[in-house]
Amino acid sequence: MSSSIAVESPAPPARPAPVFAGPSRYAVAAILLACGVTQLVAQLLELEEDDPATRVAYWAAHPTSTGVMMSLWLVSVPMFIGSVAALVALTRQSSRRLAWIGGGCMLMALTGLAAVLGLELGAYWRVLENDVPGATGVLASKDFGLPGVVLFAMFLGGALIGSLLLAVAMWRSPLLPRLTAVLLIAFVVVDMLLSRAQIGHLLNAAWSAVAAWAVLTAYVRRPRGAAQ
Repeated sequence: MSSSIAVESPAPPARPAPVFAGPSRYAVAAILLACGVTQLVAQLLELEEDDPATRVAYWAAHPTSTGVMMSLWLVSVPMFIGSVAALVALTRQSSRRLAWIGGGCMLMALTGLAAVLGLELGAYWRVLENDVPGATGVLASKDFGLPGVVLFAMFLGGALIGSLLLAVAMWRSPLLPRLTAVLLIAFVVVDMLLSRAQIGHLLNAAWSAVAAWAVLTAYVRRPRGAAQ
């Protein structure tokens, strides 16, 4: 007498529910995409030159495009805050600590960015009043005191640490293609370490676009070995 034993195959893992559903996914995708594109356009309009006198002379010669550039940078700050919130939401289920700490560091960086933009706006307003020496003096300042140390620690340190932590969280999250993490790391290397801002912000716009696509399509990465 023969007997057979039925072996049940393990049930496939449950597909994670999308973080953003309904109309909200369109809004989040739009914020992600608009943030990357806005910063890219602002960077393309900006003179890649560190010398204060050269920058102020360029602003004086191109006041309209400079005003557009600074306006785009200002608008990008709240959009970037929204993008960080979206990334935290997309990664916190798989990397809670990395997502929250990375998001907090990025908020510090964005606070620093807003302060730096305020400094440059003050110089730009001097240019509009034909006070080129005053504008140059603002940008050429060397002694910012303790607040300046705190500002640049928040801005540069927060951006570097926050980007790296979020990139790891993005790599681990099944709700984002791993390409987003690769492009974000590439942005950090090219923009912050190699000082190639325009190429860096092209990479920044690229990962933002991929993340926007992932939100819009409710992307979920299939685990290795999953049945085809």
